Amino acid sequence: MFTRLFRPKTRYKLVLASLISFAVPASHAQPQATEFELTVTTAKPHWQLAQADKGISKSRAASAAQRQYGGKVLKVSRSGDRYRVKILQKTGKVVIVTVDARSGKVLGK
Repeated sequence: MFTRLFRPKTRYKLVLASLISFAVPASHAQPQATEFELTVTTAKPHWQLAQADKGISKSRAASAAQRQYGGKVLKVSRSGDRYRVKILQKTGKVVIVTVDARSGKVLGK
């Protein structure tokens, strides 16, 4: 009689729903503190972890230096924990600006 009342896909859904309802005991309906608790953390993707160790990117160092001194960025290079940003100003003067690679703070010319 059960097979005639419902379509095949509906039967499978009903059987699955009834199995799940019996598989989960009522004691699990309310969370209870136990000796072993599962801690859920949100992990960062691998590229963000690698970037966190390196500090800021070259493009961020360039934009920080450009914001403060203006002009066109010619070259960005990293040496240890500092970036050297070469900027061509509107006056024609080439300026080399030092930017901290960890914080992104412009340290000066």
